[in-house]
Amino acid sequence: MANELLGSFDLVFRPSIELITVVRRFVQDFYHHLLDDDGSSQLALATHELLENAAKYSINKEARLSIDVFRIEKGRHVVIRTTNRAGPNDIQNIKELFGEMAEATDPFAFYQTLMRKTARVPNHSGLGIARIAAEADMQVTHELQGDELSVLASCNVVMEDKP
Repeated sequence: MANELLGSFDLVFRPSIELITVVRRFVQDFYHHLLDDDGSSQLALATHELLENAAKYSINKEARLSIDVFRIEKGRHVVIRTTNRAGPNDIQNIKELFGEMAEATDPFAFYQTLMRKTARVPNHSGLGIARIAAEADMQVTHELQGDELSVLASCNVVMEDKP
């Protein structure tokens, strides 16, 4: 059955570095039976990066994490969403980052350029989102409703040996 929901996870919490690591490990283990090693590693990396951003930029220090895995014809479709309240400067920065990413033709080249550019800017990088696009090979988008920012990462994981 195409687009059948195979696994779903939803968590609202106040992320800290220690909890982000715990959640990353849990996500990788929880979804390993639905994805292959590469797919669960992609998911764990993206979850970690998105939660770090939510923890760092949430104005009330609270974040929501949702992960859904759907069956598709030749594998799985994975969607990760983090949602948090963000301040005006952070909202402007995320809009600019996504604007720059949209203009880039190569996610990895953009990531490398961003690493060089942000190396000189203390306490602000934006690398996590670019890293997800480049290293986890995921599509990254955002949605904004007032001061509530959602960042979504999604990809298809080809798995011909699993139904």
